[in-house]
Amino acid sequence: MKLNTDAGHPGSHEFVLFDDGVIEQKLMADEESITNQLVIGSDNANAKLVSDSKRGQVLQLDFANHGKGYLQSQDMSKVDGLESALWLAGGSGWTIHGEVKFDMKVLDAGEDSKFLVKLASSEEQKGSATIEIPQSGEWTPVSVKISDILKNPLPENGGVDMDAVAKPFVLEHQGTGAGVQLDNIRLKCAYNTEPEDWQIHKTCVFLQRATPPEPIYYSVNDKDWLVWGCCGGAKFSMVEDNGEKVIEYRFGKASAAPGLQALRPLELTEFANGYIEFDLKQVNPPPVGSPWYIKLEAKASGGQVLLTEGGLEPTEEWQHYKFPLSGGLGEAELSNIKQVMIFPEWAKSEGAVMRLKNFKFTKDN
Repeated sequence: MKLNTDAGHPGSHEFVLFDDGVIEQKLMADEESITNQLVIGSDNANAKLVSDSKRGQVLQLDFANHGKGYLQSQDMSKVDGLESALWLAGGSGWTIHGEVKFDMKVLDAGEDSKFLVKLASSEEQKGSATIEIPQSGEWTPVSVKISDILKNPLPENGGVDMDAVAKPFVLEHQGTGAGVQLDNIRLKCAYNTEPEDWQIHKTCVFLQRATPPEPIYYSVNDKDWLVWGCCGGAKFSMVEDNGEKVIEYRFGKASAAPGLQALRPLELTEFANGYIEFDLKQVNPPPVGSPWYIKLEAKASGGQVLLTEGGLEPTEEWQHYKFPLSGGLGEAELSNIKQVMIFPEWAKSEGAVMRLKNFKFTKDN
């Protein structure tokens, strides 16, 4: 099975950041509901709210030369467990099909004026896309593909981190001077309204970034892998079980497909005729009717099967599981393995708790 990396059309969500003033965002963070009052900011520009007879309050930016105006996350530094950044979760729903949309009226602009729309995770991590200058004096809708922003990162830096966007809207001016008004600023993402069972991202969302847990490393065939939560819906930790350290995953309200993630894509074709093996204990079951799955994922392909294809139904006792890589899991490209996930049916996992140990790839002896 080739993984369909397009988790986008035809559904969409729009998140309004500014409309007759800055919009307070009601967001989820680590399964808790919080509010984030976005803040208007500027560098080398005068940013102010002015009244428009038809639109109400609009954002006016006056540039003397090179400068920028922006909306940024509220300072969350004093809130335990939260960071001052936003998480644009949903994979290709944002990175391929996402858009920054707004209405813009040019009051004046020099012949050398140039406008760029940006997203920024930090001063070093940002990307930009140049827009055409709308006709002066008229409100004009503007739409910029997030994929175009991501294609143009700040040189010699990592570009925008979609897991930690501090400024979800930036308008930068380059030139000798300009004045503009902005309204109806929003972010749009797209998702598949009829997702496949194996798709990790069933939708696209706008979240407050929670402080990530300290990384936990787990040795698989003498290589370190990261214990991975995926998608914000599962918490993980190392716990003691009968005197032995094992990984525990706790599933919350949000959907999740946790497991183990390689630090870098791995070449595992030597195990093409071998197996994935591990021991698993179900401390608490998922909701009734929700089976467990295992998925092996490469860069652009994946294989997924029921957990019971490798062993018995999970119980409160440790059980051994063994899956041939010549079977369904082998549809992942073994030359470029990224992660393995073990999870109940998507959106039917709340309350489940599992423990994992002795994970390894083995050869057919």
